[in-house]
Amino acid sequence: STNSGTFTFTDLSTDPSITYLATVAANGISYSGGLVNLSPITQTLGTTVAVFETTDDPSGIRINRGHWIVDQQPGAILGGAIYILGNTGDRTFVGQQVEGVDVPVTAAIMVPPGATQVALDNGEIGDRYRQVGDVIYDTLPIVPGSSTRQIVVRYAYPFDGTSADLSQQFLYPADQLTLLVADVPGTTVDAPALEFAGPQDMGGQAYQIYRANDLP
Repeated sequence: STNSGTFTFTDLSTDPSITYLATVAANGISYSGGLVNLSPITQTLGTTVAVFETTDDPSGIRINRGHWIVDQQPGAILGGAIYILGNTGDRTFVGQQVEGVDVPVTAAIMVPPGATQVALDNGEIGDRYRQVGDVIYDTLPIVPGSSTRQIVVRYAYPFDGTSADLSQQFLYPADQLTLLVADVPGTTVDAPALEFAGPQDMGGQAYQIYRANDLP
């Protein structure tokens, strides 16, 4: 179910900063090879682009790495999730029909019930992404391989008390999951399904880190 082609780049320039990328479009899906850097010493290199058959079977989709990030501001908890998805199958998953969406959808992610101000990187709801209730769907195909798709979602969760029970459901098996909670003075976290990995400074912001592996 895989076809591949080999491309050769030849460059006679002396600019080592030039990077080449071979891209092939098949059935409306874009496939790329690895980045190629040439130099005056190495002026010719080859790269291979694999093109896959397609499927509407989502069983190969999984979360290779997931990051759930929780912060706060007056009146709301700020949540976000980074999904790094892979496809363990040998065909490109082009999606399937779901009720409430007029095009086939691929990756499905959930936001907590009651979440507001939902925003995603690299696309908008109603265009690339579609939302039905608390589920947001991507519409781009997912090619085979590990970590072949990244989706970033952010949202606000209205909050005016002293504690909150924030639930985030993940719709695929997860190889690695990390919870990062902004280490604001007075904040305590109860995450019994995850293992506390200690505090960590990231870009000047301290977080309490929790982790889990091989979640079903």
